[in-house]
Amino acid sequence: MEQCKKPSVRIYVSNENFMKLLEEYNNQEAKSKIISEELGEIFILIVDNLANSRQFINYSDDWKAEMKSDALYNSIKYIDKFDIIKYRNPFAYFTMIAFNSFRMRIKKEKTTMLKNDIIRNELFDEFLVESKLYERKTGQEMDDEDNRQFVEMDKMKIDLEDFEPVKCNLTEEDLKVD
Repeated sequence: MEQCKKPSVRIYVSNENFMKLLEEYNNQEAKSKIISEELGEIFILIVDNLANSRQFINYSDDWKAEMKSDALYNSIKYIDKFDIIKYRNPFAYFTMIAFNSFRMRIKKEKTTMLKNDIIRNELFDEFLVESKLYERKTGQEMDDEDNRQFVEMDKMKIDLEDFEPVKCNLTEEDLKVD
């Protein structure tokens, strides 16, 4: 009976090589430290492979691009925090930086989506109230031109920055009930 084989792990970053490059980086003068092209390629490999992992595979390309750029930025930002004397696994350190950057970007995007949905719903509800007041006072329904913007906004989920709400030209006197 054959034993189950462990899936082969594709090693795309060598810890020894990565450590050597970090040591070369740390040996540079503090004022003129330059990240080598090879070190930059390692950061890109880590970020790209993490973006294609099962946790992040279903996110849109736009979100992934934002997540990758945040991860690369944070990897470079915290490169000096890695202690080459104390730690011997730079791959794990920078993978966790990238992972946390991905999570922070997802949280920011979800918060933004939630805020936009709340604003969109409030504007739509406000429009409905205004249109009912208009109908009650004048006895006429608002025509399609008046509410076209709101219907399109709700169906297409367009950005609120491009949206200009329709104003009913009602005065306080129009709203008074006799």
